[in-house]
Amino acid sequence: TNDGAGVGNFISSLSDLNPGEKYYTRAYATNKIGTAYGHEVSFTTQKAIPKLTTKEISSVSSNTAISGGNIISTGGAFIMEKGICWNTSDNPTTSHYNTPYFGIDTSFTCTMGGLQPGTVYYVRSYAKNSVGTGYGNSVTFKTKNIVPQPVIQPAGGKYFEVQKVSISCSVKEAEIRYTTDGTNPNESSSLYKSEITVDK
Repeated sequence: TNDGAGVGNFISSLSDLNPGEKYYTRAYATNKIGTAYGHEVSFTTQKAIPKLTTKEISSVSSNTAISGGNIISTGGAFIMEKGICWNTSDNPTTSHYNTPYFGIDTSFTCTMGGLQPGTVYYVRSYAKNSVGTGYGNSVTFKTKNIVPQPVIQPAGGKYFEVQKVSISCSVKEAEIRYTTDGTNPNESSSLYKSEITVDK
């Protein structure tokens, strides 16, 4: 630090220190001849709750999703537990639903299970040390709806003339994919947008 010129008492403020860490410091003064130092003193900063961020949500299904956390600071104390917590209201805590992570990694992922379809959830990572519990930022997501079996008209069977086939679903936002060669559709199959003409 630099506390100006002149003689007399002065006070310096030290910033950007890490919690729970020991530091050594000396006062100094400089003139045209050189720099002189005072005697060395030491101090230890207080421990603090952990600091961390919450990972973005991934692999969302109707009843599961994945999130996690990144520990930025341990607060100068041993991390006793870490994981994610979630709820249907913002700023969830460990008193709500939670999944602990048992590894030693400072970057971790956890799976949330038992979620309700079509529901908005809020998630925060957390970490506990001897001082208390620190939480990451809150992120939100919505689970997927359970999509019922699509209705195909006309129904399957043998037809001897060209057919206009329509496919519908009671869930409006459902994405319907189809094939016309008898194979099971998947995510890369054609996306249904309008009636399909089947002539064989």
